[in-house]
Amino acid sequence: MICVSVSGRNPDEVIRKAVSAERRGARLIEIRIDSLDEPSPEQLVKISASIHAEKIVTLKGRSVGLLSSPEAASLFAPFRFVDIDLSDAETLSIPDWLRPKLVVSHHGRIDSAADAEKIILKELHYGRIAKCVSTSHSFRSASEMLHCIPERAEGRAIAFSMGKFGMLTRIASMRRNDPWCYASLGMDERTAEGQLSLEEMMDVENGFLLLLIGRSVSHSLSPLIQNFALKSCGLKGLYLPFDVEDAGDLPFFFINAREAGARGVNVTMPYKETVLRYIDEVPSEIRRIGAVNTVVNKSGVLTGYNTDYTAFRKVTEAMDPGSALIFGAGGAARAAVAALEDWKITVISRDRRRVEALLDSFNLPHLAHVPGRRYDLLVNCTPIGMEGKDDVLPHEISADSFGSVIDFVYSDTERPFRRFAEERGCDYTGGEKILAIQAAESFRLWTGREAPVSDMIAMLTGGKNL
Repeated sequence: MICVSVSGRNPDEVIRKAVSAERRGARLIEIRIDSLDEPSPEQLVKISASIHAEKIVTLKGRSVGLLSSPEAASLFAPFRFVDIDLSDAETLSIPDWLRPKLVVSHHGRIDSAADAEKIILKELHYGRIAKCVSTSHSFRSASEMLHCIPERAEGRAIAFSMGKFGMLTRIASMRRNDPWCYASLGMDERTAEGQLSLEEMMDVENGFLLLLIGRSVSHSLSPLIQNFALKSCGLKGLYLPFDVEDAGDLPFFFINAREAGARGVNVTMPYKETVLRYIDEVPSEIRRIGAVNTVVNKSGVLTGYNTDYTAFRKVTEAMDPGSALIFGAGGAARAAVAALEDWKITVISRDRRRVEALLDSFNLPHLAHVPGRRYDLLVNCTPIGMEGKDDVLPHEISADSFGSVIDFVYSDTERPFRRFAEERGCDYTGGEKILAIQAAESFRLWTGREAPVSDMIAMLTGGKNL
């Protein structure tokens, strides 16, 4: 069950939000009485009388004193549950009327699943439901909350992690059938970091959970077009981006994704090669490319694909094979080289060792770049031109000439490779088209449905030919 958490400084604000949650389909509402400026029995009565859905009332700080009211039993009778902190439960004399509806909570740093288990068992000594919530700073720490509920507490305990790294543990809590999981009315109404909205949780509950990982993915347009594709196809689901700053957190991200029931994951810079070690199955043709940008989760088995390769073949299918200069040696470059198998390829990059490894993996000759020559195609497989990235063109190509330029980068800012192509009269294809085509192929692998790729391209380009 999804519980919408609402707060406010006065009863009218709380009631307005709770009624909105009811109208939007919430069956359980958490009333954060502790958020009121002056919590009182009269305010509690007014709020409870105005809300028809089942209710949890959360008491912290001064509001815990309401339990000492002479009329406390009747005051809290309209509420299905009463939530208090473990520290308060340990000091209060808990009356018999409260125990059947008491939720005992702990919020804070938890270092291990074993520590969380001890807290849960202690909470159940006082109340009917235990709630154990950690604060996480990585997917590694968040993963401790995925398997911390002891068998004897199943059905009576809620466990998840707060913060951006804990978002998937919230979804896992729903998948695990904890008594309830939490949602907000919207981004501006979150009562804790990492909460999804009611509509988002409802979409995930019986739909597709699709994820994106990489570094600095806040600029990515993938969520825009993938969520559009879900709606266009009449499918419930949600596509969410996650920044993974530390490669060491990748295995723990996939643990979280599996437990949350993610159907698919897109992988972007700089992890398209690294991610191979965390995937269960990789088709031989994809392993030859040596990079994965799409992961499909089928019954817990992760299979890797490369839809960059599919998109790049589509973009270049009308071109006659010739000479190509590839700038970059990462995952995108590997997809481009694989797609240009009949071309004469030269690869340049600041990292010579990666160039050599790329060429060796495709059994290609190590062709030296000769400044001033003509190439039929230039392909930018680096972040140059991406928002917040270096916008200086590589000096190596300044004297070269090209027939066409394909740029994996898309951004609203001035793109050096597009400017370069325009100045030399070259055909230019921007990253929007590659993004849309590869996204549509990823979507098909995840859902079995054809995405509206033409509409996705139009969304990204504004109808312009980029």
